[in-house]
Amino acid sequence: MMAGPLSHWVLRGAKRPQYAWLAFVIVAGVATVIAWAVTGTFELKSGRVQHLTFVDRIERPGAPSEERAQMRAQSWFSAELPGYGTAKVVVQHGDGGAGSDLLTSWFPPPAGNPSGFPDTETYEVPSASPAAYTLPSRATSTVLHSSWMGVALPAWHGTPREVSQRQLRQDITWGAQPRIVLSGALMHSLPAPLENVMMIHVTPFHGATRSMIGNTPPIITPSDGMPSYARVARLAQWDPEVPLDVGLSLYGQESAPEGAKRSVTPGLARDTGVTSASTTFKALWYEPVLASTVAAYDPASALTKDQRLDMLQLYAMLEPPSYLIDPKLPAVGWRGDAVRVERDFARGVDMSRWCSTPCLIVIGKITDSGSGQRIDLPFPFTIDGDEPRADGVTYVRVVFPLPAVPGAMITPAAATRASASK
Repeated sequence: MMAGPLSHWVLRGAKRPQYAWLAFVIVAGVATVIAWAVTGTFELKSGRVQHLTFVDRIERPGAPSEERAQMRAQSWFSAELPGYGTAKVVVQHGDGGAGSDLLTSWFPPPAGNPSGFPDTETYEVPSASPAAYTLPSRATSTVLHSSWMGVALPAWHGTPREVSQRQLRQDITWGAQPRIVLSGALMHSLPAPLENVMMIHVTPFHGATRSMIGNTPPIITPSDGMPSYARVARLAQWDPEVPLDVGLSLYGQESAPEGAKRSVTPGLARDTGVTSASTTFKALWYEPVLASTVAAYDPASALTKDQRLDMLQLYAMLEPPSYLIDPKLPAVGWRGDAVRVERDFARGVDMSRWCSTPCLIVIGKITDSGSGQRIDLPFPFTIDGDEPRADGVTYVRVVFPLPAVPGAMITPAAATRASASK
């Protein structure tokens, strides 16, 4: 408008129309300078990270302090790369052994993000340093996945640990219906409260081996149970430096009168009540889907993002849908409460392997929304040598191995008696 009709009108009134092209160039130059200055004020000049991270630590009583402090971190994050040209991204070596540190590009499944930035420039990843290399930068963000193992940054040293003089202790009362209880206390000193805490006591007791039905050919009977009997306790928030009584949380008296002090009571080794792992998982992840009227068309709508992330961490313990059709129903009829869950990626964050060995699993998350105290990534990551500001969610998972009890199997007959006594 200014370079064309307006400048022409002004020059014509001044009887200088021969300067129209010069005026056009001047106006275009001034507009370019103004646009460059304005966009420069909003140019990305420092890195920033938005992440989803899983931190794992295995408690090793009696091991050297350096070994007990070892952690593993897996993170999916969007990193803003400042400037135009190149940016060096580095996950610093954590002394976790050869191949323990890795930084790779990542694309959302199943086929990536079709609306991504149209930059086809290639880059090299040195085989000698797969966690440190140079990426092309366009003052925009790139999505990366990192695997790291080592001693975490100081702010993350305070993952849950046993309280002195109140170490974990597992007691078993033997008999026709064995009972078990876990006592002790835990405490953490992380930079923020742990939210949505879940404690899973995996007992040394397990059910009988798999059974078969039919003869032509024999078919494995579908199993709706976990490899070992387990008990679950959940806590909305666990503040730093606050001891958490494991016995009361897992085995506290459920029917204690209001205002009365709860007592710790050993529970049946074959626990199928409301605090059992199988019942808890069904209530958290299956019943919302079965109760939803739209789950058949959009199952994800029946579960929140946090619920889906929780399921991802115990994926192999999810009950598979029944593959045996009731012969009394039509072949294409309803198969009952079948819920099928598919996993597209992140197999490495599945903690299900610990559900077949005696242990206490503690899972909680820390959310950093960018306000309040700064909470950085648990592992050392830099962009052009600087540590970027990090916002996101970090899941902290700690496993406390417990003594194994050889031969602690609940026979089918004992399981039937236990169910009848509940």
